[in-house]
Amino acid sequence: MTTRQVMKATGLSEATIIQLSKGQRIKRIMGLEKRNRNMYDIVRDILGLLLEAGKGLKRTHIMYGANLSHDLLKKYLRILSSNGLIAEENGIWHVTMKGKTFYVRLEKYIEVVNLFK
Repeated sequence: MTTRQVMKATGLSEATIIQLSKGQRIKRIMGLEKRNRNMYDIVRDILGLLLEAGKGLKRTHIMYGANLSHDLLKKYLRILSSNGLIAEENGIWHVTMKGKTFYVRLEKYIEVVNLFK
């Protein structure tokens, strides 16, 4: 879509449209634009949810809180539990001590990686 078409469709001035498009480029450069999450982001989200809850969460709450499909949730719960990062007790998932340590290290890793983006 050209600038003129956007102006006609939205009623915004050319200067406003140019400013908005610059903002989108800035978001992209700074990493604020929406993107697909990688494995580290998903693991961080799951562990973070469980740590925030404190008392643990059911599978469904993790699925909605981490914004995952059921298939992805099953995959990540299997990976995390087989590595001893989370454990299930009576349908409630909890973070283990190993999981808490891993979460802290993962946060630091992601922070360092984002410095170079």
